[in-house]
Amino acid sequence: MQRSEKDKETRNWLEIAKRDLEAGRKLASTPDFSSQASFFSQQSAEKALKGFLLWHQERFKKDHDLRYLGDLALIRNISGYRPCPATQSLTLSKKDCSAFPIS
Repeated sequence: MQRSEKDKETRNWLEIAKRDLEAGRKLASTPDFSSQASFFSQQSAEKALKGFLLWHQERFKKDHDLRYLGDLALIRNISGYRPCPATQSLTLSKKDCSAFPIS
């Protein structure tokens, strides 16, 4: 995939993820729509991860499993995040991922 095509496709995934997140936030402000807010939040995370993996030229199967997509980013050592033994949360290492288009 050529750089401009990769940039365009990555930005497309991230733009859709951003819209899904905005929809989730709006739905979360209305108690009757909490399950729909959860759905759009999951969709946002999935699409952002797929854009991230695409940017780093990592192949992934057609899947909606956030654990699979997140683990793929961690296993491939491309995210710059490492599990923190003390808190079991993810922490950013010194690896620079600033080229990732997050605007």
